[in-house]
Amino acid sequence: MEFGTPTQKQQYLLPLLRGEIRSTFLMTEPQVASSDPTNLSTVLKKKIVNGKIQYTLTGRKWWSTNAQDPRCRVAVVVAKMDYSDPSCRQQQKSSTAKGKSVKHGAHTIVLVPMPHPGLRVKRSLTVMGYDDAPYGHAEVELNGINLTSEHLVLGEGSGFRVSQARLGPGRIHHCMRAIGMAARAYELMMQRVLERKTFGKYLWEHGGCQEMIADSVADLEAARLLTLSCAAALDDVGPKLARDKIASIKVAVPQMTYRVVDRAIQVHGGAGLSDDFPLARFLAGLRSLQIADGPDAVHKMTVAKLEVKKAAKMVRSRL
Repeated sequence: MEFGTPTQKQQYLLPLLRGEIRSTFLMTEPQVASSDPTNLSTVLKKKIVNGKIQYTLTGRKWWSTNAQDPRCRVAVVVAKMDYSDPSCRQQQKSSTAKGKSVKHGAHTIVLVPMPHPGLRVKRSLTVMGYDDAPYGHAEVELNGINLTSEHLVLGEGSGFRVSQARLGPGRIHHCMRAIGMAARAYELMMQRVLERKTFGKYLWEHGGCQEMIADSVADLEAARLLTLSCAAALDDVGPKLARDKIASIKVAVPQMTYRVVDRAIQVHGGAGLSDDFPLARFLAGLRSLQIADGPDAVHKMTVAKLEVKKAAKMVRSRL
């Protein structure tokens, strides 16, 4: 919506909004620590042939959600520019001369039509033993896929800008789903404590169970309010100025909702560990959120740096 060309919107965005097709986002890589995007090794090699620009995409990605879905028609891929071809020698020199800026200015987002002979699914991935195939996550190879400028989103070197615009709202969606899972777990927990008895009492009559109920209510309400506050900030000031709130909820909400589900499992006993209830799967999903879309450590680093800047600015204003 924000960065696509009219052709890209017509080809992909409208069918996506209608629910006719699916997409997959290819960023994380198995060979490198992808929590630092400057490590990414997937390359988009540029060359100029007879005055026309051509690109070749090569690399390996994983945790590519929906890549195996038969309805998937486009892969959104994060790659690094490669100007090593002799036809781009001047551009390569220019990039090298920029020094540090190249580190963050080399990333580019490209759209790969699917299915594509150059995009091969190597395997399905499980999440803590849960297999979501064929609609879950996959490891894929990008084998010399030929592309043109029409496949680029916002042009060369715009990868960080495009990704950040997408990831901010995306993290709110993660938190909303996390709250939904925790709310369902809480409902199941309350049903259980009203129906089951131990040592001659209903579960809710035991002090330990009462403590779990009270803690879960507080965690759920706090998670909801934090997410609502972040969504309001996103509407008011946009993703860039709401970075602190986005990073905060991405850390806090999965942890709080995880605790709610964990308590629900405890109340259910052995049944909570089985597939008779959705609780164990919820727990696996919430635990993965502490890694997905940036691990907790990275978001905490972001919050800390932004808070230090605020504090330093306040100190300077008092001098």
